Amino acid sequence: MLAPGSARLLAEELSHAKVNIMALQEVRWSDAGETTDVDYHYLWSGPPEGQPHQGGIALALDRASYQALTTWHPINSQLLVANFRHSFGKFSIVAVHAPTDEASDHEKDAFYARLEQVLSLTHRNNLLLCLGDFNAVSGTDRSSVVGPAG
Repeated sequence: MLAPGSARLLAEELSHAKVNIMALQEVRWSDAGETTDVDYHYLWSGPPEGQPHQGGIALALDRASYQALTTWHPINSQLLVANFRHSFGKFSIVAVHAPTDEASDHEKDAFYARLEQVLSLTHRNNLLLCLGDFNAVSGTDRSSVVGPAG
């Protein structure tokens, strides 16, 4: 998403596909913020300014979804929480980009502990959607979590 025009191109494609909400990983935008391009609003959380443009998470919201947004919280470059209202109540989205299997056990444990803390930012009666990349490994190896049909 660092390339000039990439946010506009993505917004045009999401609009064409009639996608209301999309979680994005590896957006590579620094800090946290909001921007708009072609009727889509981007909420993002990335690495602090001055660090390499790696990682980062974002939500792309169409106009109706953005109007339903009540609050959002940029947690870090791997987690972002957004709360919405809808005709039947409220719902929360947790955008996720989990560490890969190659990450250290400490990194993975810290991520999942932080994810558990983040879930406490959502009201227990809200519908909860976790969108993103949990970096599951699929394939023919029967010992993998997803299994051979992944």
